[in-house]
Amino acid sequence: DCISLQSITLSQNITAINGYTFSGWTGSNGTTPQTVVQIQKGTTGDKTYTANWQSSLVAQAIYSATDNSLTFIRDTLKTQGGTFVDQSGKTKTVTRVYTGFEDAPEYYAPWKSDGTIDIMSNTTSVYFKDKISPLNTRSWFSEFVNCSSFNVTNLDPSRADSMSWMFYGCSE
Repeated sequence: DCISLQSITLSQNITAINGYTFSGWTGSNGTTPQTVVQIQKGTTGDKTYTANWQSSLVAQAIYSATDNSLTFIRDTLKTQGGTFVDQSGKTKTVTRVYTGFEDAPEYYAPWKSDGTIDIMSNTTSVYFKDKISPLNTRSWFSEFVNCSSFNVTNLDPSRADSMSWMFYGCSE
């Protein structure tokens, strides 16, 4: 059987589904995703196309002054002044959002260099709500002198090349 068409265009009007963003079609058009693929009139032979999606979930450390907590999540990017749901189902206000720490090859703890909030003195609890797999956790929580609760159950150290000084100077 043969279908005769003038031409056909593959496109995807859905830009995001369940934490994923459409990045384009690959297959008979090559390995580089293209958001629009045209199959011209007179084209013959089998054509195969695959829709490609990229995760739009971002590893984030969120400081909330609501209860002086630092919560690590993987979700769509949160904004300062917005809200998020913590591990116990409570809605909290986002005071600060820190990103870029999961794939940093060397020491990088942006919450420690915040010039407006003393995260190290103010934080009383740290919780990893979602699985976070950093390349390095050196000194991440050193000098968190008032932190009395660390729940690192969802901290996956399998990619980390250094975890030295991670809790140095923390309260007991």
